[in-house]
Amino acid sequence: MLSLKVIKSEQEYEIALAQIERLMTLDPMPNTSDADLLEVLSVLIAKYEDEIVELEPPSPIEAIKFRMDQQDLKNKDLIPYIGSGGKVSEILNGKRTLSLEMIRALHRGLGIPYSSLMEDPQDIEAGESVEWSKFPLKEMLKRNLITQDKKRGDIKDCAEEYVKEYFGGSLDQELALLLRTSASTRSGREMKKESLSVWHNEVTRLAGKQNLTSNFDLDKLDNDFFEELAKLSTFVKGPLLAKEYLSRYGIHLVVVEHFQKTYLDGAAIRLEDDSPVVALTLRHDRLDNFWFVLLHELAHIKKHLYTEDQKVIFDDLDVDIQGQSPIEKEADDFAIKKLIPAEVRDQLKELKTAADVSLTAMRYDRNPAIFAGYIRKEKSNYRLFNGLVGRNQVRKLFELEGEL
Repeated sequence: MLSLKVIKSEQEYEIALAQIERLMTLDPMPNTSDADLLEVLSVLIAKYEDEIVELEPPSPIEAIKFRMDQQDLKNKDLIPYIGSGGKVSEILNGKRTLSLEMIRALHRGLGIPYSSLMEDPQDIEAGESVEWSKFPLKEMLKRNLITQDKKRGDIKDCAEEYVKEYFGGSLDQELALLLRTSASTRSGREMKKESLSVWHNEVTRLAGKQNLTSNFDLDKLDNDFFEELAKLSTFVKGPLLAKEYLSRYGIHLVVVEHFQKTYLDGAAIRLEDDSPVVALTLRHDRLDNFWFVLLHELAHIKKHLYTEDQKVIFDDLDVDIQGQSPIEKEADDFAIKKLIPAEVRDQLKELKTAADVSLTAMRYDRNPAIFAGYIRKEKSNYRLFNGLVGRNQVRKLFELEGEL
């Protein structure tokens, strides 16, 4: 028999628990000595547990099973909240983790507190308005941007977790920029914003790793700057030389392959530190395309990112500028003006042979691909000068440098 005194040790606590279990089995009548003893022991045990014993909170599985027991639920009754009989079995046996979507459903449907189902329930409501499954999860997996956890099951079931882990601290910024507000976009087709956000995040991440050799000064983007840049096109490694050249002026050049349904050629981006980024996808692996997209995005940097306080301008340059915003026409005109001197533009339309185009390009310190691309565009005949536009000449340069 336990003497009635304050419980001070684990041994006394265990003896008291055994005694109270015995008394509860007897189910003593009120106002009897056993009933009084049961009441006193309950108080002493509660006091010891409050002050000494650190009781572990129930695990999510224990919380679910407790609610099932309360409401006399079977495994099949959890299917509306978890998704299938197989998933229910895996969850209850600890072979699969609860997704955030499952947690929300169990909370709403069965009233299980968020705190019982997850460690940090603070942001559980924040992601409800986002369609997480629309993010390019398979492409992200293929590019090693995320790593699949088999215990989570199918990657789409836990899309929210994967996307949040991928973005980390930049999630709010990306969602605000691309899902809740509209960035300036040139496109004749609807660009998939979720994929754009991942592409944008990769661009900014890679740009952050670059060490520019100078600070950016908008005033230095003068005629001489663009003329020297265009002359670099005459070199075999011209695109790589262009990257080095831009770095000396405080401009990032980043190449990130586009994602499906973005139809993206490039973008001009203003980072949080106020430095500019020219981002290219090399969707069309040709020299003429590289130089035109490069100059087009630089035009946005010079004329729009800072003077019109733009943060991001996305471009699908397959789209005709008719019907697009005025800044796109201005950027197109600017790029052509800097790549192709005015005195040669009308002359180019009369050139008949590849040799003529090459000789003319040499005379103006330009790569023949630039002039050939201009002629093809002006004549709307993309069978002309196929051998001059530099097919498959750009991507391999950046691959050799480990950029792709």
